[in-house]
Amino acid sequence: MEQKTLNTAFLSLLFILLLLLTLITYDPHIETTNTTLQFLVDQHKTIMVFMAIFATAFGFLFSKNLQTEIVTKEKTNRELYNLFLSQLDMNERKVIEHLRTGPCTQAELSEIMSRVAAHRTIIKLEAKKLILVEQQGKTKKLSLIQKLQ
Repeated sequence: MEQKTLNTAFLSLLFILLLLLTLITYDPHIETTNTTLQFLVDQHKTIMVFMAIFATAFGFLFSKNLQTEIVTKEKTNRELYNLFLSQLDMNERKVIEHLRTGPCTQAELSEIMSRVAAHRTIIKLEAKKLILVEQQGKTKKLSLIQKLQ
């Protein structure tokens, strides 16, 4: 198991133990011969304050770990996307980047490249199953496949 997982499990168990301890010692009028339990009853407010501080620290550490993990995954995704783009030719990259902003028509692509280049690039990208081409009358509506959006 990962060290982060073990730390989280340990902190969770410690928090549950403290919560149970707090619930057991809730009634301040408990009279017992057990000195440990009587001490816990007497210190109930202190335990509650400690639990609040502990919960806040635990939440901060947990969110910090999640943030680090999210940033790492985003960086990995960007690197994979850049690697993917590096395998495409210049016109294919232009089309993919243009379609990331949303669907468009083939005529709109002709504004950033020639009509012939747009047509050939669309055929190549459709053959690679990277874009969806939907015929709407005389126009072709283009969109990225779901995985690339």
